[in-house]
Amino acid sequence: MNSLCRVKENFGDKLFAETDKFFLNSNVNFRSISALLVGGIYYLILHSKKNDCKACGIDVNTEEGKNEIRKAIRQIVHWSLNLRNEPVGTYMPDFTESFK
Repeated sequence: MNSLCRVKENFGDKLFAETDKFFLNSNVNFRSISALLVGGIYYLILHSKKNDCKACGIDVNTEEGKNEIRKAIRQIVHWSLNLRNEPVGTYMPDFTESFK
């Protein structure tokens, strides 16, 4: 398992060398976004396999479920790319009113 982690990290280092340049001086921390995506993907897979259940109504054990997750990942990456040039604070919606 350790060697697999090293291979993933080496691949990630190469990818992030490029994305770090792209997002330099921007408001997007693509490494953090990637970490959240990877962690979420791991959780979805492990949770669904261990408990044989869905997450938010999505069964990642089916092709349809996998495709929905892929679509969501593409959306998040797309949002990240589009927010690169946004001024700080302009891209975060204020949900505080929704929770009163």
